[in-house]
Amino acid sequence: MVPYQYTVPNGQTFKDSHEHGELGLTLTGILSESSNTGTVMVGQNVPRQVRYDYLAKFGFGSTTGIGLRGRAPAC
Repeated sequence: MVPYQYTVPNGQTFKDSHEHGELGLTLTGILSESSNTGTVMVGQNVPRQVRYDYLAKFGFGSTTGIGLRGRAPAC
């Protein structure tokens, strides 16, 4: 079940864009509804290294290579 808001063990709370009761969403439903809470809940079940590898494959932390003016450098 996916709630409107969800608090992770470190105390940070995530909310969906609009209030709702608990929803019985599958992963496909979580993605199609853009559920922030559902995404966080799924992410907690993905091992840290696997999550890192996916983000790296999507290009997070890398420059785009398209050379736009004013673009902040990658950290």
